[in-house]
Amino acid sequence: MLSRPASAAAAGFLALVVLVALFAPWIAPHDPTLLNVAPPLSPSGPGHLLGTDDLGRDILSRLMYAARLSIAASFATVGIALVLALFIGLVAGYSGGWVDNVLMRITDAGLSFPPLVLALAVAGILGAGLDKIILALAVVFTPGLARLIRGQTLAIREETYVEASRTIGTPRLTILRHRVLPNLRSPLIVSVSFYLGTALLAEAGLSYLGLGARPPEASWGNMLRRAYDHALFTEPWQLVIPGLAITLTVLSFTVLADGLRRVLGGIKEPRMQRGEKRGLTVVDRAEVVTEPAAEGTALRVRDLAVRFAQGKGHPVVEGVDLDVPAGSVVGVVGESGSGKSVTLLSVLRLLPPAARLTAGRVQRRGRDLLGMSFEEIRAVRGGDISMIFQDPMTSLDPARTIGSQVAESVRLHSEVDRATARERAREMLERVGIPAAAERLDDYPHQMSGGMRQRVMIAMALACRPRVLLADEPTTALDVTIQAQILDVLRDLQRELDFAVVLVTHDLGVVSDLCDRVVVMYAGEVVEEGLVTEVFARPRHPYTAGLLGAMPQVGRRNERLTVIPGTVPALDRLPSGCRFRTRCIHARALCAEAPVPLTDLGGGDRVRCRRHTDLDLEGAR
Repeated sequence: MLSRPASAAAAGFLALVVLVALFAPWIAPHDPTLLNVAPPLSPSGPGHLLGTDDLGRDILSRLMYAARLSIAASFATVGIALVLALFIGLVAGYSGGWVDNVLMRITDAGLSFPPLVLALAVAGILGAGLDKIILALAVVFTPGLARLIRGQTLAIREETYVEASRTIGTPRLTILRHRVLPNLRSPLIVSVSFYLGTALLAEAGLSYLGLGARPPEASWGNMLRRAYDHALFTEPWQLVIPGLAITLTVLSFTVLADGLRRVLGGIKEPRMQRGEKRGLTVVDRAEVVTEPAAEGTALRVRDLAVRFAQGKGHPVVEGVDLDVPAGSVVGVVGESGSGKSVTLLSVLRLLPPAARLTAGRVQRRGRDLLGMSFEEIRAVRGGDISMIFQDPMTSLDPARTIGSQVAESVRLHSEVDRATARERAREMLERVGIPAAAERLDDYPHQMSGGMRQRVMIAMALACRPRVLLADEPTTALDVTIQAQILDVLRDLQRELDFAVVLVTHDLGVVSDLCDRVVVMYAGEVVEEGLVTEVFARPRHPYTAGLLGAMPQVGRRNERLTVIPGTVPALDRLPSGCRFRTRCIHARALCAEAPVPLTDLGGGDRVRCRRHTDLDLEGAR
């Protein structure tokens, strides 16, 4: 939390206020009640840094002693409210039934009154005085805290570990103390930080009205009131001093509460570096000259390199080349961690903020996408190049209907009205095989099955008739039947609309059925590329052969599937030479030498292996 400048400044200011309050009797230059230590309403000067009030009392000394009272009143108020709220909230939330109903109706009655009106009413009953104000404010704060604690307790009591404790006969008090309370700490810490600022502001307001600390005792509220009554038109600067103390302290409590909420809630917001913009991966590379696109190429990627943690990170993707012919389907395969999804996200510069594109170019229609501005790349996304992400439930907005989400992409890239965009959305839903598409336009994502949500994602991606579709494992987590249906929809639409597809998948069966070409990646590099029929029949790289051998095939019922030993190496522990050599049964000493280049075999086929000419690897049957 302290790494955030705002939170660190707030914590530092509050620590200073608390220290001043604690040591005020020793560091205050004068007795705060001593009259005429200097002429009344004196400005700042030697011995009186903040001047004197209308009675000649030192303002700095009174400000320090007022901090003792205001901080103590805030902590006492919130402490009493927290004790009461814990009792009400824990009992109501854990007991449930009529107990919960009775306690919550009483709490709701307290919440039905405006807080300041309720505080004034309670203070009027109890009388004036700081102790009475503390009790009045505690009564005001208790219902809100009790509601929070009760809501959290209701959720925690349904957890499996609480049910297990009840099952084995753990006493209720023990469950509340050891199971429920520890899980309330995070929201309570945040709420208490916020309520401390609110209590300080409320105490100052009531003291301003004459219901708090009694003169000559100093509080920020009655200092503000006295300056208002006696110096407003002659020395208005005197109002600024206590007002600024109240403002900065309340603001610091609020900022601190926000910082705690982010840390305890696991909210991480990466710091924006220079040149960074949300939704646009930074390109940190030397200037490159864009080559003219080859005839019939829908997308060309050259020498792509991606790093995380600029300046000290390791390459996630390095030297990746990719050619996507117009109207073709190119499959990208490899184990998890090979760089497949990173490569796809790099095309549209959708990588997380920590990523940097450190080299390469992505060409589409003779233009380099990595050199485009945010407005230019935004016009490409969803229009000329679309993408289908892995999990539709996290990609679709749960608060909006699917019809509005599909129509949004249409309106973004086409100058059409809402009715036309909605009609286009209905047509696309019909084309991807969603029954009763007109009725389903107003459904929300949670009302659809996983397969239907995936069809919606395809409809969104194709609504503007893109020429290139990037599909990142579009059938992940779907059962085999639904997966086949989705792939049939994708195949039919690809043939009908004649767009190019780059398909990332782990399923080599999908590649053999759907793709024209295949690119095999390992540890951030392309290790083999070629026509699917040729690569599957006669792989040139041992890693490709291993993947094919691990794929179940008809006619191999009595054969054991191939197991590639080990795992993809971590980015900071990549082996020298061939990155696959530590897992390769064909590795020799020469494989550990300098990095292996990607050898062009002709006809667009390439392989990254020093022994590809003398290995006879088995392919798929």
